Amino acid sequence: MPQNTAIEALFESLEKTLVTYSEIERKAYDFGVGMPLYPAEMHMISKVHKLGGASITELAQQTGVTKGAVSMLVSKLVQKGLLEKNVDPDNRSRVVVCTTGAGERASACHEAFHARHDKEFLAWLGTLDDAAFACINEFGRRMSVWMRGYLDE
Repeated sequence: MPQNTAIEALFESLEKTLVTYSEIERKAYDFGVGMPLYPAEMHMISKVHKLGGASITELAQQTGVTKGAVSMLVSKLVQKGLLEKNVDPDNRSRVVVCTTGAGERASACHEAFHARHDKEFLAWLGTLDDAAFACINEFGRRMSVWMRGYLDE
């Protein structure tokens, strides 16, 4: 087991990473559609695009966000002209959220942004053997459960 000083150093590193992530979440980026988009907005657009359309319930399940929060975000993105709501022709009581042309452009720019920005980190992950990668994956899973515990207090 690592010494207390090593664990403290790990926690300091994690804290800095979480602070940086929080800063990123508050910064709007231009994804080629003439308006700044926050990461939560862009990730919702990308999720809808990747799914080829989805209901509010499906988006909530896919993202781990409440249906109310998804509904509010989708409504905002509909107003911005990046998503649209359509009645499912096979089930008239179901509304499907889809990307517009502008939403598809934003999603493509977002994907290109990550391809450029994440290249070095993804290359490093590719050098890990299966055991090291599994360890990192388990670390992330356990950290998520641990952090969620703070929200449940």
